[in-house]
Amino acid sequence: GGGYITGSIKGLDYFSRYVSRHAGRVVVSVAYRLAPQVHLSVALGDCYAALNYVYSHPDTFGIDANKIAVCGDSAGGSAATIIAMMAAKNGIPVEKQALVYPWVDMRSADTPSRRRYGKGYSLDTAQLDKTALLCVNDARELSKPEFSPLLADDEAMKSMPQTFIVMAACCPLTSDCMAYADRLKENGVDVKARIYHNMPHSFIIFNYPETYAALDDICAFLMSR
Repeated sequence: GGGYITGSIKGLDYFSRYVSRHAGRVVVSVAYRLAPQVHLSVALGDCYAALNYVYSHPDTFGIDANKIAVCGDSAGGSAATIIAMMAAKNGIPVEKQALVYPWVDMRSADTPSRRRYGKGYSLDTAQLDKTALLCVNDARELSKPEFSPLLADDEAMKSMPQTFIVMAACCPLTSDCMAYADRLKENGVDVKARIYHNMPHSFIIFNYPETYAALDDICAFLMSR
C-alpha cells in the first residue's frame, strides 16, 4: 500500500510472514520504485518483472509455476490485479488474486463510500486525489485501465483469476471495490468478497480482531481448490 508514494517490504513484513506460515505458501515481496521519483508505469513494471522472474524460475523458489497468486493492499492491491491482467495478456498463468481494499479507480470519482467516508476515516480522499497526481504526468492518464483496472474492458476482465476481495466498511474505496467485484462476476470470474464491519481503510496493518479474521480468510482462500 501507500498510494504508490510510500511503503516498504518491512512495513508489511508481518502480513507476508503470516500468509506464508498459515497458508503454507512461498511469499515473494516486491520493493517496487515509488512515485513521484518514477512514473507509476515504472512501479508496475517492477511488479510485473518480479512476477515474470518468479514464474520463469520456479525451481529457485521451490514452487509450482502454475499455482502463482498475487496479493496486495490498497495501491498494492491495485498493482496485484493490474499485473494479473498483464500476465494474462502474456500467457503467464496466475491462479488466484487476493486484493485488500484495492485502489482500482485512481480518478477523483463521486461514489457513495467516498462521500460517506472520505474524511475522518483513516483515508482522506482529498489527499488521495493529490497522491494520484504525483504518480502520473497528466491527470488524463488516471483514466487508463492500465492504472485504473476498474475501467478495463470485458475481455481483460474475463482473463482474471479466481478472486478474493477484502473490503473495509468505513473506507472510501469500498464502492469501487464492490463495482470491481461486480464487473469480474459479470464476466464469469469466480469472485468472493467480504466487508469487515466498522473497519477503516488500512485496518489490515492494525491489531483488530477483524485484522486476523481477514488474514485467516486470505489464507483459507489461498489454500482452497
